[in-house]
Amino acid sequence: ALPARFPGGGRGGRGARTMVSVFSGEVARSWSFQAEGATHILQLFHDTVTGVRSAMLDFEEVPGSLGTSSVLLDSRGHTIPFSVGRVGGALEIRKTRLLAFEYRCVVDGQEVREATQGLAAQQEGEYTVSVESACYSTDGLDGSVVWYFVKAGRLSDRFHTEVHRRFRDFAELHEQVKAALKGHHLRSSLPRLPEKHAKMVVDHNDQAFVNERRRHLQTYLEQLLMVPHVSGMTCTRAFLGLMDLVRETSVLCEGPTIGVTLVPSERTDTPAVVGYVQNVQQCGRVQAGDVISKINGQPVASLSFQGVVKRIKQSPRPLVIHFVQIGASPAGSAAPADPSLAGRPFSGDDDDEVKVADEEGKAAAAPRRVPTGGAAGGEALGAGVDDGEL
Repeated sequence: ALPARFPGGGRGGRGARTMVSVFSGEVARSWSFQAEGATHILQLFHDTVTGVRSAMLDFEEVPGSLGTSSVLLDSRGHTIPFSVGRVGGALEIRKTRLLAFEYRCVVDGQEVREATQGLAAQQEGEYTVSVESACYSTDGLDGSVVWYFVKAGRLSDRFHTEVHRRFRDFAELHEQVKAALKGHHLRSSLPRLPEKHAKMVVDHNDQAFVNERRRHLQTYLEQLLMVPHVSGMTCTRAFLGLMDLVRETSVLCEGPTIGVTLVPSERTDTPAVVGYVQNVQQCGRVQAGDVISKINGQPVASLSFQGVVKRIKQSPRPLVIHFVQIGASPAGSAAPADPSLAGRPFSGDDDDEVKVADEEGKAAAAPRRVPTGGAAGGEALGAGVDDGEL
């Protein structure tokens, strides 16, 4: 059963509720709670001017949450119910007499404190970060694109990764953090994002400009992570590529092959999975079982397996490919993959298919998880580039 509307007391009490002005614009709020033996994250996205809102529970849209809570909201407010197993909860939006919106989350009859309320954790979520270098990829729409190579490590468990980000990714992070701190005194403590420059005025590919911007982005990230609560925000962890046991990594591919063999996935939202890593030096932290998430910054969830392979083959070089590791381990060793991610390897004759072949050229069934660098028996597997190896 769902909890009653705004009952008194609870885990967080009145102080657990947060308010923002109806003129604030885009606002983001998040709550973390325990239910069914696991930690869950509830996020609310609300534009106080247009009223458009949506909510996500563990990064999936809450059914019925997409709607409007505008300045015309009556005193009853809006309640968005959700559940985790047998545990019920509600996200509540109210407009106060002070022309402000108030947000509240109740789980199993207890009010949950919003993520930016109270003291920030001292150790969990703290990171080391560096913007190591910059590189270029070729995009058919934007021409030459500059990527900044970000290395991040989580101090609590020495979890680390390396991922490419564009300047617009930094700008998006900045806006998301600002939205999460709307109505909070810490918003004024946020560092300034390095200045944007129009491409018609400044050559974004100029080496001196790129180096200077990289240094400014390094300083920006260091200062941003020093602001309380920011390192624990979902948007920050996603930017750094470290989300609990989910790790994002990326590689710059300059040659015709990318050093891996792909197999189709059984899940439609992750069409291509790494079956084998054939060139460890070229692939960095990529491991068997990783899924391809983006090619040159464009998501691939809507593509078929053949579509992913075709895009990789036909994209001009250099290109940047992002991978997601589900269930990654802090030490960087191969971790158990989600069993639903890996399917049988393609072995047809279509040029858009990826084949897994033994050294005699015959199609071979690939184990779901293969140690980096070769097959279970220690022999490197793979077909020639003409046969579809990536």
